[in-house]
Amino acid sequence: MKNKNIILISLSAITAAFIIYKLLKKPSPAKENAKKSNNIILIGGLDTRKGDKNINEQIELVKKGINGSYNVEGFRYTDLNGALNALNKTPNSYVLLFSAGCVHAEKVAKKLKELNQNLSNLYIAEPYNAGATTKSVQNAVSLGVPQSNVYVGSSSGTGVGIVSNPSKTPKCSPNHWCALTEVTKIITTKN
Repeated sequence: MKNKNIILISLSAITAAFIIYKLLKKPSPAKENAKKSNNIILIGGLDTRKGDKNINEQIELVKKGINGSYNVEGFRYTDLNGALNALNKTPNSYVLLFSAGCVHAEKVAKKLKELNQNLSNLYIAEPYNAGATTKSVQNAVSLGVPQSNVYVGSSSGTGVGIVSNPSKTPKCSPNHWCALTEVTKIITTKN
């Protein structure tokens, strides 16, 4: 009988210690919120043709879609290194790749993995479905970027067919450029 009581007391003490450990280990709401970012890093689309928007205009289209308080830092599609450096400086940022910038999807996904960051923070908006961009987007999805984070327009020029289960860019105007605003609305509303 004495041994049975010792075993019960020991099990109770171990259980109590385990419960206390779990309670102390649970992150506080402040720590959980710290994992969420209020930064958006944009790698923009083409800006060299007549009718294209420059990177500052693209940043303004992103800002139009913001729900809440977010900082936006934008980089031309030719400045991958600048964007990756910004990602190093602002952990857990949301990254929005747009149009020509989507060619960097795989490299950005690899950087997020290297930084041990959530691949669902990467959004790919209206990628051109051809050549290097197609391969990069598909490889990013293979690395773990959700297919639902790939937003496509209405043609292969805006991503149709690039992955099997993309999300559709909400209807908007002017076509293509407005995807910056619409996808930003989705990012900042759901996060």
